[in-house]
Amino acid sequence: ITIGLIIYMGITGYPASVIRAGTLGILYSYAQYRQKIPDIWNILGWTAFLMLIFNTNSLFNVGFQLSFGAVSGIIFVMNQFNYLKEQYKLNYKSKIVRYLLFFLEGMVASLGALLGTFIPVAYHFHEMSLIGIFFNIIIIPLTFLMVIFGIITIIFSFISMPFASIYGECVYAFGL
Repeated sequence: ITIGLIIYMGITGYPASVIRAGTLGILYSYAQYRQKIPDIWNILGWTAFLMLIFNTNSLFNVGFQLSFGAVSGIIFVMNQFNYLKEQYKLNYKSKIVRYLLFFLEGMVASLGALLGTFIPVAYHFHEMSLIGIFFNIIIIPLTFLMVIFGIITIIFSFISMPFASIYGECVYAFGL
């Protein structure tokens, strides 16, 4: 996992958000490898610390601020949401409850990212869009489906390139 994440960070050119995600992944994997219970707040703090050791000017980078703000907001809000879920004894066997929770988790995560990035966005861009919360509810599941369809297209390309091309064009048309 570590080698793959380092290669991915290199391919993307080491932007702050990718370094943050890659370092989080590496530290989280290391904690699991050591059979420790990973504390996401500690991992996030160590990630910021390591990034600032290598480049102290990252602190003033908008991407750094937005990346860590979004993740911090998501972690905080999702912890609160999970606490509330534990307080109510829900019937998780019910499909309606599972779909409703899936929908709510997407909304809560989007709200967390909005709250975590509110100050940097307002400071750097002098405006804030609240409609993004509602668009994320639609866009995030669609993006997930597009990634799955893209992986299927790659697998089909090893079997039959013409079929993969047709399938890929259909997926592309659906994605527009």
